[in-house]
Amino acid sequence: MPVGELDTYPAEGAGTQPTFTPPPTEPAPAYFPPALFPPVSSASIVSAATARVAANGGVLSRDELIATARLAGWPDALLPELLSQVNCESRGSPYGWNTVDAGLLGISTSKAATIRGSWFDYFGVSEDLKFDPLTNLTVGRWIYEYAAARHGYGWGPWSCRP
Repeated sequence: MPVGELDTYPAEGAGTQPTFTPPPTEPAPAYFPPALFPPVSSASIVSAATARVAANGGVLSRDELIATARLAGWPDALLPELLSQVNCESRGSPYGWNTVDAGLLGISTSKAATIRGSWFDYFGVSEDLKFDPLTNLTVGRWIYEYAAARHGYGWGPWSCRP
């Protein structure tokens, strides 16, 4: 066919009238079956992050910290302050430790923390759970709520406040 001319010959097998094809009545099959890619939940992110850090050490990512904090019951409005506090206390390491503080939020384990003993004792948390990220952030939320109700400022028990 010479350049610039329209192809007026019908395609092989094509009729002279256009054909209408009705839409399918069944939904199209999923390209990515849901069984292969289940939705990611906060709980699965937290358990995977906890296992990774327990096995390899290191720190939690920002997304892992946020997922853990939400699972621990922290309100979204306090997440920026919480992330700042975690960064100051442990740099995101669940195994942050000094002679008196433990975990992500550097929660006091000293007997001077409360009248009854350490915060972990006060809230009835066993000693082996103080480095668990979810437990540490949950106890941290309890301390925050306790300090907010008692003193009007939730970050009061921490030395580096946001």
